[in-house]
Amino acid sequence: MDIKNRILKLREELNQHNINYYVYDNPTVSDSQYDKLLLELANLENENPQYFSSTSPTQRVGTSPLKNFQTIDHKLPM
Repeated sequence: MDIKNRILKLREELNQHNINYYVYDNPTVSDSQYDKLLLELANLENENPQYFSSTSPTQRVGTSPLKNFQTIDHKLPM
């Protein structure tokens, strides 16, 4: 698999894990496995800046939370 396709595959996989965790409250991988995938993606993106995307999971935290979660204001942005 070439680098561009690996990056695209990791983004897709991580986005699905985010949806499973934040939207469905049903994680499908351990935190350590998620972190390993995210680190691999971050390293590939850093080594290949031509594939940068502002929508990459490395550029944001999670996804939209469940509607029944209470919202709070943080002193510092997340």
